[in-house]
Amino acid sequence: MEDTPVVLQYGFTELVGAKVHNVKIEETDLGNVGYFNGRDAYVSFLDTELYNVRGNMCISVWLMPEYAKRDNYSRIVAKREGWDVPSGYELEINTMLGRLNISGAVKQASDQGIIKHDFDTTWHHYLACLCDTGAVFYIDGALAGYDSKAARAASSPVALTLGAAPDKSSFFMGHMRNLTIINRAVSAEEARSLYEGKW
Repeated sequence: MEDTPVVLQYGFTELVGAKVHNVKIEETDLGNVGYFNGRDAYVSFLDTELYNVRGNMCISVWLMPEYAKRDNYSRIVAKREGWDVPSGYELEINTMLGRLNISGAVKQASDQGIIKHDFDTTWHHYLACLCDTGAVFYIDGALAGYDSKAARAASSPVALTLGAAPDKSSFFMGHMRNLTIINRAVSAEEARSLYEGKW
C-alpha cells in the first residue's frame, strides 16, 4: 500500500487538543467506543487549521446508530460553517430516510454526494470519499455507490466536530469508533483494508 496522508486517526482515547463533551467512552473487545446521546454529546478538535483538507479526501468510520429509523440529519464528522459558505467537509446520516451524505465546499444540500442505505442498529463500516469524479461510498469494505454531484473539500475556519455540527446542532445518537480522515481518495483495495483494520 502506498504511503497514505492520514489527517486524523481517532480511537476515542484521550487526545490533547480535543474537547469531549458528554460522550461516554466505553472499553469493549472492539476497542474504545464513543456513545453519543443525540442531545448534547460531541467531540470538538480545537486546532481549526490542523484538520483542514483541500480537494480529494475520505472519511472512514464505524457506526452503530441507536435507532434504525430516526428522522434527523445527524452529523458524524463536520467542519463546515454552514450552507451559506462553500467551505470544509462533512459526513451525515438520516436513518429514517436511509441517506448517507458527504459534502465538500457546497452551498446547498442538493449538491451533496448521497446514496441510499437501509440502516440498522448493528456495527457497520462506512467510507465516503470526495474525488475528481464526485463521491464514492463503501459499506463494510464493498462498493456501495457513486454520486457525481459532490464538490471536493476546502479549508474552513471552524473546529472539526464529531457527533454534531460545529454550531452544536444535528446531534448523532449511537456508537462510533475508529474514525480516520485521509486527504486523498483511496482505491477499492485500500477501502477493503480500512474495513479489515489493516490500514
